[in-house]
Amino acid sequence: MIANSLRTAPFADKIQWRSRTPITKRPVKSSAEAVHTQPYIHKVQEIASTGGGDLNSDTPVSPRSYDVALLAVSAWLDGVDIVRKTGKPACFCVGASPRTPCRKDYRYGFLPIFQCCDRS
Repeated sequence: MIANSLRTAPFADKIQWRSRTPITKRPVKSSAEAVHTQPYIHKVQEIASTGGGDLNSDTPVSPRSYDVALLAVSAWLDGVDIVRKTGKPACFCVGASPRTPCRKDYRYGFLPIFQCCDRS
């Protein structure tokens, strides 16, 4: 839905769409482990692999949540690469909201794994 809205926005001609790097071509899981604990990531994977359920009181996990989360990590890593290579001040990646609070062992809503990026 977000991507479709962006494709039809008045500024759509300014957007440079890119495909994310396949998760088999980069250390996506270890990057997620830099942000979240291994037991937490394993719990998300386990809930997803058994058909889904609730990670906590406000974060449902669907059967594809773990895979989608790893795809989102790959997209955020691509964003970091683009910012570092081009020197541009920012890169927008469709994924989880950066305003959504996140701790190493807990996630509040939307995607259960989230890779933050900045220009430092």
